[in-house]
Amino acid sequence: MLSTLKGIAFRLTLAMVIIGSGLVQADEICDLVITDCGPQTAPRTLTVPSKAIAFSPRVPACPDSVIVPALPVPPAIVFLIDQSLSIRDYNDPTGRRYKAATDILDMVAAVVPKAQVSLVVFNESLLFDYRDDAFFKPIFPKNPDHAFDSYAPLTVLNKAFPDGRSGLDTLKGYLRTVDGKLVHQTKRRDGQLTDFVLAYQAARAILDASKAPKHQQFVILITDGEPQDTGNKQEVADLLKGKDIPTTFALFIGQSDNSSVPAGLGDFIKKVAKNGYSAANPRSTYFPLATMPTDYAPLLKDSLLDLFTKVAAVPKSAALSVSGKPQAFQSGNGKEFLFGNRVPLERNNTPISFSLNYTAEYTDSTGKKTKDTTVTRDFNVIRSAGAISVPPGTSLSCREQADIALYSQGKKLTRVRSPHKLLEVRLTPAEGDSCAKCMTALNSLVAKDSESLALPAKGKYYSAEIPRESLTVAVGDHIWQNAEIDSLVIIYVNADNPLDSVRKSYLYENRPSRMDMARHGDVAKLSANSDPPDGMQWLVVGADNLKVTPGKGGTCCRSVPAPLSDRDSTGYIGVTLSVSRAFAFNAVVFSNLGEVVNTLNFTMSDEELRKLAPGVEPGTRLLKVLWNNRAANGELAGTGAYIIKARAVIILDADESYPVNRIVTSRVGVLR
Repeated sequence: MLSTLKGIAFRLTLAMVIIGSGLVQADEICDLVITDCGPQTAPRTLTVPSKAIAFSPRVPACPDSVIVPALPVPPAIVFLIDQSLSIRDYNDPTGRRYKAATDILDMVAAVVPKAQVSLVVFNESLLFDYRDDAFFKPIFPKNPDHAFDSYAPLTVLNKAFPDGRSGLDTLKGYLRTVDGKLVHQTKRRDGQLTDFVLAYQAARAILDASKAPKHQQFVILITDGEPQDTGNKQEVADLLKGKDIPTTFALFIGQSDNSSVPAGLGDFIKKVAKNGYSAANPRSTYFPLATMPTDYAPLLKDSLLDLFTKVAAVPKSAALSVSGKPQAFQSGNGKEFLFGNRVPLERNNTPISFSLNYTAEYTDSTGKKTKDTTVTRDFNVIRSAGAISVPPGTSLSCREQADIALYSQGKKLTRVRSPHKLLEVRLTPAEGDSCAKCMTALNSLVAKDSESLALPAKGKYYSAEIPRESLTVAVGDHIWQNAEIDSLVIIYVNADNPLDSVRKSYLYENRPSRMDMARHGDVAKLSANSDPPDGMQWLVVGADNLKVTPGKGGTCCRSVPAPLSDRDSTGYIGVTLSVSRAFAFNAVVFSNLGEVVNTLNFTMSDEELRKLAPGVEPGTRLLKVLWNNRAANGELAGTGAYIIKARAVIILDADESYPVNRIVTSRVGVLR
């Protein structure tokens, strides 16, 4: 019966199998953006990641101010000084808050002698009383609860009084203390709580009555805590919203110099800074009050005193120089200046300098005036592969780099093969970029061919075609020549910025897609002990340590070097493959009744294929795939007839469309 199994027919069919390759994501390129000018100091060194290749043409019009001789309307300042139980008995029993107020008065008088200053001392009421001193003025005379609450009125600091004292001396006299106690506090009433609502109602009334414009109205609050509910809970809540409150500078006094400002007080001042009451409100701030005036004097000078001597300057124009090359000024809108296109950075160190020109308008005793000023800021930008972030005051504006690719007949290639006789080079610029006189360099690393190709615009990209052939190289003949195995390299360098370059290589390998498959053996003649049931029911024969990739969830094969012994060669049945490229393989063994006895699925890569012995056809390798005559569960197959159906398929690249498939169906026998 077994002799009848020798007349076996081979059936060949074709099927499409495409294995896609992943796209390589383009690298990022970035512009360095100056977001904050920072202080006017010596040149700043900015170390940035190497992906930063250009300087942004947008430069911030940094806020600045101009010192002017004298303002027409001096500032109006109200001191609100806390005199609650907690501050007078616990946090400041020595009265250093009054010493601080006195020091601040001296600083203001030295800078703006015509400033107007008012004093308010408060707890649950105001602690000056006009019945004690005619200098004081009642603030709420029609309010029966606070009819006698009074304040020291706005007083010009350099005003001369009849007694020979100045306004400054007069106000400082009302801040005099003995053993921490305020000498001029009324003895008629006192309180324990901190009524911020009452204090700010007084401050608003005083400032509203002044002639000072809103940006020249200021409150200096000296306290040890937060607003307290004195039966006016809703009014406290409304006050803490920070609305309609002039620029406020809060000095906090705690039990020690290390005490932190309470969150409620800090939040209140932050809201005042953002309330839009005046252009000066954003300067509102708070800080702890230390014992010595030298600790808080610089803070006050930077935040408060400069407001009395400066006016805001309006950005007018700017000049930018990068690597010593002036850049053309284009426009400005008050927030930023624009200089045409982005400016290339040097490969290592790039010196950058920009000058900002401002003009200020003000009015003094002689009328309206203008004053100009120029601020210059210098930077040294150093590109470093080790930098992962940018310095404070800068940021990166990034985009994907230009993409360059090869196409053939409209299809994007992942490698170049023999049928690709005409190649299209296609460049897609980075977002916002163009490519004037766009050129690419084309090289063959093995064949040593070198060509250049101009890429005209084709809508959103730039492209041109060039013939390709595997012939003797003639450099510059506008034909891209390559060796039988080669690397074809495209290089694009942005003419406007040499740091913006893209290099992409493509493998060229003239590998034909060849595959043949034939049956191996008709009858298996093995003893039960010759092949242990190790779960590997198939053999791949061809090389030591041959690795194949099993199908999903499956096991595969034992690797056996070639050649087989005569005994093994006649003892197994299967197929012999002659194949030139990576492939996928599957086989099914059926009983004579059509039942599935065993199956096999695997793929073999090009790398593993190269371990095999060469075949007869050029470029091919030889492999045997043999069944060990066992069922999938490891049991020996019984004597009888079986059918093996084997199928092998060349694995194609995404750009290929000529698949190769082979199927062999064999009727075989097993003898035990």
